[in-house]
Amino acid sequence: MKIISKIILLGALLPIFVNATEVRNINSPFSAESLEQKENTIIEARSKLSRIVSTMPDKRYKAVAFFERDMQVEEAIESIKSQDITITGFRHGTPDNSGGYMMGENETIEEALANYRRDHVLFLERDAEFSQSVLNDPQSDADVKRAMSARLRKIHLRQADYVDRGLRIIGLEVSGASAELSKAWNSNPNSIRVLELVDGKPVPNKFDIQ
Repeated sequence: MKIISKIILLGALLPIFVNATEVRNINSPFSAESLEQKENTIIEARSKLSRIVSTMPDKRYKAVAFFERDMQVEEAIESIKSQDITITGFRHGTPDNSGGYMMGENETIEEALANYRRDHVLFLERDAEFSQSVLNDPQSDADVKRAMSARLRKIHLRQADYVDRGLRIIGLEVSGASAELSKAWNSNPNSIRVLELVDGKPVPNKFDIQ
């Protein structure tokens, strides 16, 4: 199985074929949204969930719970352990790079974490190799080399951060009855910044190609 991740660089679409997570921008507490936009997102999410709970408390939904801060993945799992909801994926990210891992249908938490760590490390390795290859290419112009040099520095910082602090995430993909999702949010007001319901099938953070 191959997974493709794409980097936008100076208007060019540069594919990297790796068994890893896809870097993409996601709505997170670490995004470039203004404070007002973030507050509006929280208000709208609470209002939407409250309306659903009042009429369909037992209907199951998929959602993403974004945290107030990034945290160790084990800490995140522990924070909702007492709630009757199911973890289906993980989100990590900064304003520059976002991604995550979506669990397979029969994948256990332990298996998912092992695969997530493996994929994350491999993605950074392949991303660094690709960036270095562009820098070494005599046909790369000065603007491209400046952009890739800056990107490579950020990759090295992310690699060092992983070594120092381990796998840290900004959110969990979850599923459960609307009442249970609301309870999870209300029970963790100091850790869950916003819990957003996912309409339809979530956009995957990784995908297969033939």
